[in-house]
Amino acid sequence: MPRTKWEYCELEITIGGPLSGIQAQTTIFRSNGEYTENRGRYGMLLAQLGEEGWEVVAASARIETGLGSKHKINYLLKRPIQEGQKE
Repeated sequence: MPRTKWEYCELEITIGGPLSGIQAQTTIFRSNGEYTENRGRYGMLLAQLGEEGWEVVAASARIETGLGSKHKINYLLKRPIQEGQKE
């Protein structure tokens, strides 16, 4: 019985002040050390990840203090690597 192989993605949400608003970025990590980043609107990126089969497995939140402090929320997602799919 073959083992399931996984690929991972991080969705980072940054909630700033009235000028910066809410920003979102995804980073998809490949087993060869490469990664792909994408920026966009939080809701749209989250919906897109769901359509692509990504599943949230962990979440964390923190506050970056200092000039222009920001709230950050990070989600870790995973999905199985399909047979024949480039890792």
